[in-house]
Amino acid sequence: YPVVGDRNVVNVLVNNKSTYRNNNQNTKIYLNPYIRINPIKGLTFESRMQVSLSYSKANRFNGIGSYAYWSNVGNNPDGINTTTDVSASVATNNSANYKWENILTYNFQINKDHDFTVMGATAWNHNRNEYTYASANCLTANEYLWHNLGSGQNQQANSSYTMSKGMGFIGRITYSYKGKYLASASVRHDGSSRLADGNRWDTFPAFSLGWRISEEKFMENTRKWLSNLKLRLSYGVTGNNSVGNYATRLTASGPVYYPFGSSYMQGMYPSGVIDKDLKWERSHEFNAGIDFGFLNERIRGSVDVYNKKSTDLLYNVQLPLEA
Repeated sequence: YPVVGDRNVVNVLVNNKSTYRNNNQNTKIYLNPYIRINPIKGLTFESRMQVSLSYSKANRFNGIGSYAYWSNVGNNPDGINTTTDVSASVATNNSANYKWENILTYNFQINKDHDFTVMGATAWNHNRNEYTYASANCLTANEYLWHNLGSGQNQQANSSYTMSKGMGFIGRITYSYKGKYLASASVRHDGSSRLADGNRWDTFPAFSLGWRISEEKFMENTRKWLSNLKLRLSYGVTGNNSVGNYATRLTASGPVYYPFGSSYMQGMYPSGVIDKDLKWERSHEFNAGIDFGFLNERIRGSVDVYNKKSTDLLYNVQLPLEA
């Protein structure tokens, strides 16, 4: 104790390697392999993968002679430690995230004026996370640290596992006539394990048109100061599946204890109300814009007007309590 005769103030320096530990271990691995081949002129195939692996472990130990131990003694008039503050815990977290994309692109021209690019792609992702936790107190020896939790009392254990998968198919074609008239059309067909059975897949189309006015012959006199003038028009549908991995599955929480006769029984309760028809959130957006550039793009900018409407919004609703 730092103050003679005052048992309520404990010196924080009592914590040392033999009485106190707070260790954290973190390992992360990132991989981004890819392959790109050009079997014939204009045809390109690319396959790429993104891998993210993470492992973390947190070890906690408050032993006999630690700050927590002596604080409890100081507050006890008899100076007898109940040892509930002599505790240890271990928590581990493992996560793995995979993403794999395959892209096939073919570019060709007709009469040198008509330029086409056709693209087809697949996208796959898999994400999972695993968590475990164990703790105990009233430990009787410092030598084991957190390696012998079974010798303690008030043992607690918790674990969880989450996983989600997604798959997508994409097709797109773009067209350009002499770099002046532009058009593009695409479609996505995506699936997500997070959504309800029967609603996991949806299709999202999009198209765009462009007119590069600055490339027209009647604009030749302006090219000394106007380097770019382009009109744009587009419409598309996008999807959102940002919900919990098990938002369509009824899960249980607890434990809770309720009276049953002269004793208490342990039970669980539903975590919430689920929507078995949960589907993709869809956003429909119309956009019109103009791009401009002056003095060889030293000055450039754009003006856009858009209208966006979202349907089947995904968000949590707070329900009223029931008596």
